[in-house]
Amino acid sequence: MNGPDGGEASETAELRIMTFEAPSFVIELASTRHGLVGQIVPPDSGSAWLHTDAGSTAPVEIDHCGCFVIRVRPEEPFQLACRTHSGGSVRTGWIRP
Repeated sequence: MNGPDGGEASETAELRIMTFEAPSFVIELASTRHGLVGQIVPPDSGSAWLHTDAGSTAPVEIDHCGCFVIRVRPEEPFQLACRTHSGGSVRTGWIRP
């Protein structure tokens, strides 16, 4: 792969940023080689988990700032589900890794 100056690029980026908008809140999600990092806006605490064809992961905490980390990088299509303590609940469409 060539860099902007026509020379060889040193490496490719491993970060993918996605935004999902729902009536109750917005999910900002970053996929890295180590897992998923997300935030819900407006901030609220709660839980987040993944759904795959094989089942669901254990829920992780969404902190009071709306941030969460899922320390698994899915290798197959998945859906992200979030539920807040104020009653909001969102499940994304299928995401391809």
